[in-house]
Amino acid sequence: MRCIQRFLRKRGELAFQRKWAKDFSANKDKVLEYWRKYRYLEQIKRICQIGPAVSVLDVGCGISSVLFFLEARKYGIDILADKYKQFFEYPFPVGALNAENVDFLSDFDVVFCTNVLDHTENPQAIIKKIYGITRNYFVLTVEVFDHHQKRDVCHPQCFTRWDIYTMLAPYFTIVFEAESDWIGLYNYVRGRMKIWGKELILILRKR
Repeated sequence: MRCIQRFLRKRGELAFQRKWAKDFSANKDKVLEYWRKYRYLEQIKRICQIGPAVSVLDVGCGISSVLFFLEARKYGIDILADKYKQFFEYPFPVGALNAENVDFLSDFDVVFCTNVLDHTENPQAIIKKIYGITRNYFVLTVEVFDHHQKRDVCHPQCFTRWDIYTMLAPYFTIVFEAESDWIGLYNYVRGRMKIWGKELILILRKR
């Protein structure tokens, strides 16, 4: 059953990203606007002191990675990267690794993980592995709910704020926290401003 669920998640994500690639390429300015307005990009860059000499990893980068909007030494990983490269060209290195394999990578000054944890089977293990490769900061964006609920095959996890705090506590200290309306990049680019819930944005310092 788990193998079937993993297959369905990958197929669903690939179908979405294939559709999203053209819209993203034509609307990077809108995506940047979203990152600044709803995901506090300028505060992230300032607090994490991101610049040309800083190494940054995006775990589960997808197509529209934050790396497009950073001046840094950049690297992304995504389990479907080889598939994405068949229809999308990245301007920075992207490896075909899943979040569970990040411990094979070298240390990075800053690690991003944006709306990835709820797609995974063992989010606590992924946080521990990110802790192992992060020199300084971990920037986490995750959808949060007031109570647990069943979602869909692409989102096997459902987190409350306290779930996130509990998983992070052994490894990281929160240095910045914000909550934004969860609209979604795809919807924002298309002018659909329906609010689906809340996103929690955290800048965390390694303990």
